[in-house]
Amino acid sequence: MSTIAIRVDANEIVATGHIMRCRTIAGSLQQMGCSVVFVSADNNIVPYIEEEYGFFVLGTDWRLLEQEIILLLDYLHDEEITTILVDSYYATPEYIRMLESNGIRTMYIDDMQKERFPATAILNYSPGAVDLSYEEFYGEDVPMLLLGTKYIPIREQFVNKSRMTRGTGVAGDMGRFGTDGELLMNIELVEDEKLVADENKEAADGAHRTYGYNKNDIGNIFLTTGGADSMGLSEIIITAILKDPELHFREGKKKIHLLAGRFYRVTEKVQEYIEDGYVVLHQNVSNVADIMGSCDVAITPAGTTLYELCAVGVLSISFVFAENQEPDAMFFANRGYIPYAGDFRNDMNEVLTSIIEFIEEVAFMDTSERIEKSNKLKQLIDGQGADRIAEVLMEM
Repeated sequence: MSTIAIRVDANEIVATGHIMRCRTIAGSLQQMGCSVVFVSADNNIVPYIEEEYGFFVLGTDWRLLEQEIILLLDYLHDEEITTILVDSYYATPEYIRMLESNGIRTMYIDDMQKERFPATAILNYSPGAVDLSYEEFYGEDVPMLLLGTKYIPIREQFVNKSRMTRGTGVAGDMGRFGTDGELLMNIELVEDEKLVADENKEAADGAHRTYGYNKNDIGNIFLTTGGADSMGLSEIIITAILKDPELHFREGKKKIHLLAGRFYRVTEKVQEYIEDGYVVLHQNVSNVADIMGSCDVAITPAGTTLYELCAVGVLSISFVFAENQEPDAMFFANRGYIPYAGDFRNDMNEVLTSIIEFIEEVAFMDTSERIEKSNKLKQLIDGQGADRIAEVLMEM
């Protein structure tokens, strides 16, 4: 059995999405009969993968990858590993060149396209990657290119959730669930079964009846601000939502579901919100698709979570706080899929205002409009991206 290495780090600075997407690719490799070993600068990665995969800790500085190259090459050669996936913004063209010149075929995840990396393959699953003229950018030394949404590595749970649901809030058993989890049986909302069939055949397929939303019935809001939330944005966004009078949050019927990673530190204010019943903290959890699927609307940085929300079909709004997030945010916004609230580094008040306005807009949408928008999101992701990446790695 061949072995493929994955070089990735996890800590308070590196977004959790890096390790998550690598785990997804590793899962596809494993299902195809390939062994996987994770390589990291330190042992922060261990809790994420120790139960499923082998690992090797280099004991180096995750910000200085070129300094680890001899240790890494010695390990790869000792283990007779000839293929590696590298996921780090601190990798340099020289780092990749050293791997390739020493017999290690390398796939590099390049979200930025700022430098030419002499890798065997370049992966950029950003929706706009196909329009970035990679062939012209690399000139005569064009690597194998894996570009665009067909290579999005979505975890299996999100693919399964997409198949189970038929639009935001429509459960796979053909029942509609309200925000408190109780099955809604208000048959008077729709008297004619053809109404849904005409508006959305997919949503109505096999359904005996459809149940509508009451106006302003937003009850569960999904929020994530990155695995570690290094800028403290969760408290800022939650406070803004709770203060908005239009959402009637103080009635106690609405909750914000905060998804956080292993390195997230709960602030005193957020802890108060949790104790008061306004916030539910989901930290370092595995059932993310279920949590997303239980929510009416989502707020997220532009990144891997955007694609996962699309797969589940949750109406969302994105924001950015890092340069590499901007291409995805703008693509989704320009194509009319997910609106963009703005950059927290530039104008925090503008971003918060946009987020609140979007939540209010979703609160007053009727059922058919939500279903239509939800299914439009789900059609973006076919769930086979990780398998396609794994196939190329094995061919390399």
